[in-house]
Amino acid sequence: MFTRSVLLTTILAVGLAWPAQAQVDIDFEDQVLGTPVNGLTVQNVMFQYFVGGVLSSDATVTSYPLGCTEFLCGTVIEGGTDDASLVMNFGAPLRSVSFGLAAGTTVPTTANVSLFNPGGALLEMRVLNLTPGATIFSEGLFDGGMMTLGSLRIDLDPAMDAGRFALDNVTGRTVAVGVPEPTTWLLMATGLFAMGVLIWRRRDQIVLSA
Repeated sequence: MFTRSVLLTTILAVGLAWPAQAQVDIDFEDQVLGTPVNGLTVQNVMFQYFVGGVLSSDATVTSYPLGCTEFLCGTVIEGGTDDASLVMNFGAPLRSVSFGLAAGTTVPTTANVSLFNPGGALLEMRVLNLTPGATIFSEGLFDGGMMTLGSLRIDLDPAMDAGRFALDNVTGRTVAVGVPEPTTWLLMATGLFAMGVLIWRRRDQIVLSA
């Protein structure tokens, strides 16, 4: 009974002491309409927009012409898709990153999303499928899963022959990077020791009853 109590206490203490993750929601509603995307920083996320590999001012904060749809609503980032890419640089690493993307076309299309770790190394490239809805836009929702990201790049062309794009509803979760206090490490070591004692006692009980 004592050993089990120690284990439960250790698990509870470590859970309380370990740094918690926080939800990050990028809201463009507070941004001034017409603001260029390049250098725009919201919730510690900086956006950059390139055309032909060169920074461009052709992407701005604007009102979504359709109001609210499945993945976008209200104020969004909007720009051209011709040989263009949109980059999000996370000031602090994020995981569970997601966003809604729309393209000005009524046929299915795609966009390539490259995911980079906090050191800048390419982790993976994914294809985001955009499907037509009941509007003049095709939309899709990207989900980055549990990978820890330092940045991502959305390549909007040549796969997306749509003229214009819109992006909204960027979300993610901060990554717990704190180091537990020495007392937490002590509790963890105590719990592991107690677990070993419990396993040893159960083994002896099995041998005696055999």
